Amino acid sequence: MMNSIEAIANNLGNKDNNYTNLYDEINIINSITLEDLKLYAQKFINKNNIVTNIISPKS
Repeated sequence: MMNSIEAIANNLGNKDNNYTNLYDEINIINSITLEDLKLYAQKFINKNNIVTNIISPKS
């Protein structure tokens, strides 16, 4: 699959992601700040949707 022309073209980016590709990911990851992470955490982590599991050994 990695040797196909289609796979190579897809790795070069497409219009849906503003032509961002594998080589851009390092810069994108390095540009993320702690404030960015906090913002997304507030947006996506909802304590009402968290499940807690407790695993206890059999008695």
